Parts: sequence; structure tokens; C-alpha cells
Amino acid sequence: MAAGKIKRVGVGILACFTLITLTSYVFDARRRARATECVNATSHNGLYRAQSCLTGTRGNVGDYVGRLYEARTGNLVAETTFDSMDGGVPDFMDDDHAVLFDGGGDSGLIYIPPSLLDRLRAKIP
Repeated sequence: MAAGKIKRVGVGILACFTLITLTSYVFDARRRARATECVNATSHNGLYRAQSCLTGTRGNVGDYVGRLYEARTGNLVAETTFDSMDGGVPDFMDDDHAVLFDGGGDSGLIYIPPSLLDRLRAKIP
């Protein structure tokens, strides 16, 4: 009997954790989808376009989503979130090996070309 009760409690805890995580993800995805005040930059070689958009504010700190697109197709290939007091303007490295979304606290950085994991994450809302 005790083992069955422990199993039920464990399943209940796992279900609650999954529900909370899923709810948080849905709210975060909606916030990223409604981003405003976007700033764009193109890589030096013209192969990529970076975009930084405001998703919300906490006092004088802005929350941003940084996105990297293939310039030729317009496909989203990577995405990161970060906060900044400076506007989060995208800045490509001189040799185009990465784009830095300059942040005051957590800085967003996407390496170019994006990894397979970055590309897969970009497909999920």
C-alpha cells in the first residue's frame, strides 16, 4: 500500500511541475510574440539579419528577445532572451562569427552559424 501511495504522490508532483512549466512557457512565448520597438542590423557579409525587440520592462531595465534570420530566405535560425538598460542593439562581430545583443545584465550571444540546437529551438514558439 505504501509504495502505491508514494507512486501516486510522485505522479501528482510531476504533473504539477509539468503544468507550471508549460504555463510559464506559454506566457513567455506570448510575450516574445508581442515584442515591439524592434531594431535591425545586417551582418558585414550580408548573410544574416539580427533583430532585437522589447518584450517588457522592469523599472529602467528592458527585457528583450534577440533573433537571427538568414538574410536570403528570411527564416528565423536562432533566438535568445536578455535584459538591457542600453536598448539591446544587435552588434555583429567584425568577422561575423557571432552577434551580440548588448545587455546590461544578462547578455544575449548567438554564434554564427547557429548550432543545430539553436536552429531547433528557433522552430518552437
